[in-house]
Amino acid sequence: MFKYALFILLFFISVKVECVFASPTDTTGINEILSRSMLLQNTNKDSSYFLAQNALAFSQKLQYKKGIGGALIRIGSILYTNGKNDTALNVIKQAFDIRTSINDSKGAAGACILLSYIYQSLGKKDSAFASLYEALRLNRQINDSIHIVQIYNSLGGLNSEYENHKEALENYLKAAELSEQMNYEEGKLFAYDGIGHHYFYAKDYTNALVYFRHIDTMSTQSGELGSNAQNLTNIGLCYDWLKNYPQAKIYFKKALDLYIKLDMTDDMALGYSNMGVLYKNLHQPDSAIYFLNQSLLLARKSSALHKVASCYNYLAESYALKKDFSKAYAYHVQFSILSDSLLSTEKVKQIAEMQTKYETENKEHQIALLHNQNKIKSTQRNFFIGGTILFLLLAGAIYIGLLKTGREKKKSEELLLNILPSEVAEELKKTGTSVAKQYNDVTVMFTDFVNFTGISEQMSPTELVQEINKNFTAFDAIVERHGLEKIKTIGDAYLAVCGLPNETKDHARQVVKAALEIQSSMAQNNGKFQLRIGIHSGPVVAGIVGVKKFAYDIWGDTVNTASRMESNSEAGKVNISEATYALVKEHFNCTYRGKIEAKNKGEVDMYFVS
Repeated sequence: MFKYALFILLFFISVKVECVFASPTDTTGINEILSRSMLLQNTNKDSSYFLAQNALAFSQKLQYKKGIGGALIRIGSILYTNGKNDTALNVIKQAFDIRTSINDSKGAAGACILLSYIYQSLGKKDSAFASLYEALRLNRQINDSIHIVQIYNSLGGLNSEYENHKEALENYLKAAELSEQMNYEEGKLFAYDGIGHHYFYAKDYTNALVYFRHIDTMSTQSGELGSNAQNLTNIGLCYDWLKNYPQAKIYFKKALDLYIKLDMTDDMALGYSNMGVLYKNLHQPDSAIYFLNQSLLLARKSSALHKVASCYNYLAESYALKKDFSKAYAYHVQFSILSDSLLSTEKVKQIAEMQTKYETENKEHQIALLHNQNKIKSTQRNFFIGGTILFLLLAGAIYIGLLKTGREKKKSEELLLNILPSEVAEELKKTGTSVAKQYNDVTVMFTDFVNFTGISEQMSPTELVQEINKNFTAFDAIVERHGLEKIKTIGDAYLAVCGLPNETKDHARQVVKAALEIQSSMAQNNGKFQLRIGIHSGPVVAGIVGVKKFAYDIWGDTVNTASRMESNSEAGKVNISEATYALVKEHFNCTYRGKIEAKNKGEVDMYFVS
C-alpha cells in the first residue's frame, strides 16, 4: 500500500511539473525543467526522462543551444543507467558537439566524463582514456577544481581496471592532494579508497591500512553506514593478511553486523564468508563451516554463483581439516562443476572453441568410431573451458563405446587409456564408476602465462589459440616424457601431477625436470608469452568428478599451495615450496627466496630452481 501511495505521489509530482513547465516562454523555464529532471533521475527515471524530452523540444523551438545540450546530457545519462550504451553514446556525442560550439567548456567537460563511462562499459579502453584527458584539458581552462578531482579519481579507477598500477596511484594521489586543499570530503573518500586498494593489491598491507583507517574515521563522521561497512571489511582483510587475526576478527564482525542491520544481502554473504575463511585459517573447522553455510544460503538466495562456488571450495577445505573426506569430496565436486561453468568470459570461450577443435582433429577417427561413424559434428557446443571440454565429452562417449564388441571395443578401450590413467580406466570399465583415492606423496605443477589478458587483447582469437596450442602441445610431450599425468587446462593455466595413480619415490625430481624443460622450450620458441611455474609436494585426493560428463581431477591443500607457488613465481622461473625443496635439493641448484606471503597460507618458504 505504501509503495502504491508513493507511486501516486510521484505521478502527481511529475504531472504538476509537466503542467507548470508545459510551455516555457524563456530559457529560465527550460532550466527549471532540467533541474527538476536531474532531481528525479534517481527516484523516478520515467518522469526524469519525460521532462528532459520536454526540455529538448522547448529548447529546439527557442533555438536555445545550452538547453539542447543540457537536455541531451540528461537523456543520455538515463539511457546509460538503463544499459542502453550505444544509444546513449550517440546522444552524449551530440551534447558534446553542441556545448563545444557555444564554448561551454564546463558542459563539454561533463559530457566527456559521461562519455568515458560509456566507452568503459563498451570495452573501448583507448576512447575512455581519451575522453577523460579531454575533460581534464577543458576543466583546466576554467579551473573547476571539483571536476578536476573527479576526473583524476576516474582516471585512477580506469588505470586500475587495466592494471596500469603506477598511473592509477599517481591519479589518486593528485585527487587526494586537491581534495585536501579544498576540504572536499567526497573527493578524499574516493581517492583514499583508490590508494588503499592500490597498496592492498601490491601486498603493502601496512600502508593500505593507513588509508582505510582514514576512510573509517570520515565514514563514521558522515554517517555513511554502507560505505563504512565495506571499508571495515577492507581493514579486516589487511589485518588478516598481516596475520593479526584478533583484529581481523573484530573488523569482520563489525562489518557483518552493519550488513545485517542494513539488510545488505550480497554483502552479508561476503561477511559470513570472511568469518568462515578466518576460522578455517585458524584451524577451527566447526566455526568455519557454520559461517560458510550462512554465506552459502544467502549466496544461493541471491543467485550469486561466484559466491556459491567460493563457499563450496572453502567448505571442502574446512571438511578436509576435520578429516571428513566424504563431505570434502562432495563439496569439491560441486565447486569444480560450478567454477568450470563460470569461467565463460569471451576470451576463454574463444580459447575453448579453438582448443576443442584442435584436440578433436587429433582424435577425430577414434571419436567417430564411438559415435557410429561421424555422428559428432565438428562444431560441438561449448560445455566447459579448455581441455576439460573434450575430456567431459569423450569420457561420456567412451563409456558407451565400451559396451560394443570386437574391433570397435578394442579401439574404444585404447582411447579410454589415452584419456584417463590406466588404473582408473580399468576400474571405470569394470564398474562404471571410480572411487576417489588419497595419495600421500605426489608433486603438483601449475603453469600460467604472464600478463595473459594484456597480451591476448593485442592478438586475434585465431592467433591467440594457435600460440596457446603450440605451447600446450609442447607441454603435453614434455610431461609425458617425464612420467607426469596431465590433469587439465583451465584457460591459459596448465595442471599436471606426478606420483599417481602409480606411486613413485622420484615424483618431485621428475616434475622439476619437466618444469625446467618447459621453461627452456618457452625460451627457445621465442613466442609472445612468458611462463610462471609453481610446484608443491604433499598429499592429494584424486578421482572422477561428475556423473555423465565426468573428468579425472585432483584436489586438496597441496593443489592450492602449488597454485600459490605459481602466483608468487616470476616470468621464466620455476618456484618450489619448502616441501619440494627437501625432496630435490640434492639434485638441483636452488636459490632461497625467503618467507613470502601467500594468499590464505601466510608466510611460506620458497625457492627458485636454477
